[in-house]
Formats: sequence, structure tokens, C-alpha cells
Amino acid sequence: MRKILGWGILGALLLYLAAPYLSPYIKLPPSLKLALQYDNAVGTSAFYLMARQAEKLDDPREAGVFYEQLLDEHKSVSSELAQSALRAHLLAGDVPAAIRAAKAVVVAAPAHQQANFLLAISAIADDDYALAQTRLAKMPQTPMTKFLRPHVALWLAVATQDDEARAGALNALQGDVAFPQISLVQAARAAELAGDGDAAAALYNRGAIANGNDYLFFTLDYGAFLERRDNMLNAEVNYLHYHRRYQGGHQGGYEAHPHITAALARVQNLGLPPEMPPPPRPALSRAPLAHMVKGIQALSEVLQDDGHGALALSYAHIGDYLATQTNMENADTAFLRYQIGQHAMRLAQWQTAYHRFGGIGRGDILYDEAQIKRAEMLDRMGETETAIAQLYTLLDDTNVPAVMVRITATLGELYRRHERFTEAEVAYSRAIDGLPPKPQTLIMQWHLYFARGVARERLGDWALAESDLQKARHLSKGAPHVLNYLGYSWVNRGVYIHEGLKILNKAVRAAPDNGFFIDSLGWAYYKLRRYHNALTLLERASRLQPNDPTITDHLGDVLWQLGRRLEARYQWNKALSFNPSADERARLKEKRTQGVSPPPRAKPPMRLPRGGVAI
Repeated sequence: MRKILGWGILGALLLYLAAPYLSPYIKLPPSLKLALQYDNAVGTSAFYLMARQAEKLDDPREAGVFYEQLLDEHKSVSSELAQSALRAHLLAGDVPAAIRAAKAVVVAAPAHQQANFLLAISAIADDDYALAQTRLAKMPQTPMTKFLRPHVALWLAVATQDDEARAGALNALQGDVAFPQISLVQAARAAELAGDGDAAAALYNRGAIANGNDYLFFTLDYGAFLERRDNMLNAEVNYLHYHRRYQGGHQGGYEAHPHITAALARVQNLGLPPEMPPPPRPALSRAPLAHMVKGIQALSEVLQDDGHGALALSYAHIGDYLATQTNMENADTAFLRYQIGQHAMRLAQWQTAYHRFGGIGRGDILYDEAQIKRAEMLDRMGETETAIAQLYTLLDDTNVPAVMVRITATLGELYRRHERFTEAEVAYSRAIDGLPPKPQTLIMQWHLYFARGVARERLGDWALAESDLQKARHLSKGAPHVLNYLGYSWVNRGVYIHEGLKILNKAVRAAPDNGFFIDSLGWAYYKLRRYHNALTLLERASRLQPNDPTITDHLGDVLWQLGRRLEARYQWNKALSFNPSADERARLKEKRTQGVSPPPRAKPPMRLPRGGVAI
């Protein structure tokens, strides 16, 4: 084998160990996998190395395969090894394989939380509720268990009509402090299902006080409950709170979640002639296991919001498995698969996301958005022209104005990402022209003006770019990304310096841990020759974004002006290693040999004309 391949086992292992430093996308050739697999001198350690490398390369499916090989080779199972296999299989969405690994985990670690939960879910899918309860009882008392155990127990009790167990589970859920928003929603659903609407209302109110409205699952559940009680005014307020916070505020752009859009259209009767009856209220499912899946879906959302992306994706896969095994093919399962696609995107699992978005049917509310996301995933996988063609096909297939705006805006984003600014400007202009007369509640238009302004600035058309950026600033009520871009542009051009400093300070106050905003503010002080102020900010920005070529370049410039020439050259050399653009690379090489001249002295303060730049 070695002679045929021309590789020794040592060379193969060295390549594996060096892979993270060579390229984040390197893949080991199949021939080397075979060399490792059949080399008796190394034995099963080769599988372990390959599994670990697959994890580093964000390929959980491959990692799971190699961990399985290790489990097959070992006569006495290592708990750590089985747990690694479980995690890899869950991240890859192979829940049956994860369940097999869970059986190995509990042999060595009988109280392992996730393994026992998986085995409980497997038992529920097999209609063995007694075994599920046994598995739940083995889970240790952790914050996660304090939610999971009563959550599952509640819906098993509802399914088996065990009133005593139901009451105990409800009591436990109402005392949960780790995930109160989820627990209170589940308790409210159970109360409404039992016919006690007032108790459900009280539980939802408690959930709202615990900031439940900041989550999509809570917003949709609470809004549906209010609609069923004909409380349309509060339902609309509830939907708008989430929409404005995540799509209209500083955290979002032009996207509006399709379920929120549909809910707002429903409660406002948008587009319906007066003689037509209002659309039906969202119904409450009578299937206990559907509520169990909803709870797991909610847990996944909260974990993602808290920054636990891998764990969030794992639980979303578990929820999808339970839904599939119990034949829950409905809007809730489509929602869950869309959520899995979103989680996979955040973990750069582009292919997983592409396939999950593809599993959403044409008649579902999420269909159009899922198809747009699929095109984005194609681009991320390097199939840019295919992605563009798919977006134009989607555009030809719809006549819904909001969907057309989303598609053309996505085209603009794609072109801008690849620095095709002329095409980006055309796409953004088309999206802006397609905005409905009153888009405030359904489509946030400020991001479109901001994005077109960026494209125009990169094309050298500053007059039109400035007008767009000012309009975005006005419409967004001062979104920090807009303030940063506009302020940095002014300062870099030596105009409106005082106004630029003012809005850059606002951006930094709004996002104090954003290294790019801090860099912009530091650069403004550099332009004013206030080098010590600039140094403090640029060093902080460099700590927050240690691999950014522009920030590192700026830090080198200010060090040079302070007479710290050796340190300046060191920073410029670092910037060259961070993959700068061709123009940046040429400037950095010139600075290494010739240094950099001080910035021109600031002109007398130039202030904005009354009313600001025309928008």
C-alpha cells in the first residue's frame, strides 16, 4: 500500500496534523485515508486522528464515520470516545447513529445527560413511554435537565391522560429558572389544551415579563393565543415588537421573518377587500408530541441566541428526528427544518443548510425564503453563477412584491460580496423601486439604501452614495453600521470632521465591542493628528479583530507617527499576512521601506449645512 501511494504513514499523519495551518478548507485525499486505514503499525489511532481532523475542518459527518470505526475496533468502550461519536453524529444530523453511540455512552457513563435524553426520544418514537421515563430519571440534576425532564414528562402525561403526572410536570416547569420563557409557554399550551384560557393567559404574561417577546417561538405562540382570543390589537403589538427588534432595529436589515409577515398581514387584514371574511386564526394542535417538538425547537432557538451554536443545532436535529419518526409532516416541521438550515449556516455547514432549506415544500410560508437561502448557500459553496441564475429563476416565478424585493436585495448582496459593485447597484435600485408605498411594517428599507450607498461609494460616486447613506441614517434612526460607514467616509475625505467624530462615537457607544467601529473612531483621531488618542483606540480594535489587515495597517501608521518605527513595520508585516487586497498589499510594501507621511493638517471645522445632506 505504501509503495503504491508513495506516502509513508508518517507523512500522512504529518499532513493531517499540518492541515489546519495549510488551509481551513484542506481535505485529505481518499488514497491517504486508505493508507491510514490499513496501516497496522498505527492501528486505530489513525481513525482518531482522522476524526479529530474532520472536526477541525467542520465536517461532522466524516468525524462521525471515523469515530464509528473506532468504536467498532475497541472491545472495551471509552466513554470519551463514545461521547465524541455522539456529538459528531448529532451535529451531522445523523440521529440514528447518535442513538447507537448513546447506547455505548451510558454503558460507561450511566447518568450522561444528552445520551439519556436521546435514548428517551428514541423510546418515545417507538411508543415506549415507560422506557422514556426511565431514561429521563437517569439524567443528572443540571439546569438543562430541570427543563427537559418536566417538559417531556408533561406531554407524555397529556398523551397518557395521567393527571397526577401532568400536575407534577406543570409545577416543575413553572419553577424553572434556566429557560423560563420556554417552560412558561409549554405550561400555557397545556393549560389552553385543557380548556383553561385564563390560566394560559397568566402564564403567557409571566413569560412576557421574562422577556419572552425577544424570541420568535414565544412571539408566534403568544400571538396565536391572542388571536384565538380575538385580541387582535395586542397580537399586533406582540408581532411588531419582535419585528422591530430583530428586523427593523440595529440587529437586522431588510429581512422580515415570513411567519411574522404572515401574522401581521393576518391581524391587520392587509390586502383583503372589506366584504371578505378575515383569515382563520392559528389553531392549537391537539397532538401532545407536536408540543414536545415545539419545546425542543424553542430550546434550540434559545441556545443559539446564547451563543451555543453546535448545541442548538444538535437539539434541532433531535426535534426533527422525533417529528419525522412520528409522522408530523406539517408547518411546524418545515419551521424546524428552516431553523436547522439557519443554525448550519452560522456554523458554515453550507451543504447541510442547502439540503435542509430544500426540504421545505412549495406551499409553506417559508418556501420563498428557503429558496433564497439555498441560492446563498450555493454561493458560499463556490457556485456563484449557479446561485445568480437560481435567484433570477425565482424572480421570474413570483409576482409577490415583498418576495421580489427580497430576491433582488439578495442579488445585490451577492454581487457586493464579490465586489461586482455596478451589478450590485442595479440590483439594489431595482429592490428600492419595488418597495410598496408603506413598507415600514413588512420590509425595512433602510438597509437597501445603506447597501446601495456602499456600492456607490466603492464605484467612486460619492455624491449619490452620501445621499443614500444619509437616507439610511434617517430611516434606521441611527443604526450603528450606518453611522460608522458614513462617519468614516467623512473623516477619510477630510469633510464634516466634527460631525463624523460625533456619529462615530455614537456607533462605538451602541456597540462597544465592535473592533471595526473602534478602528473608525481611532482613524478619525489619527486624521486630526491626535495620535495618543488614536493609539489607545486602535490597540483596542486590534485586540478585538487581531487578523484584520486594515486595522493592523492603521495601527502601524499611528505607531510610525509616534516614532515607534520598528513596531510600525512589524504591524505592516502582520497586515501583509492577513490576505489584504491587491491595492492594500502594494501600499503596505511601500510603507515597509519608505514609512508614511503625517496626515494633512485638518482644515477649519467644516460643518453640515442646516438640515444635513439632502436625502
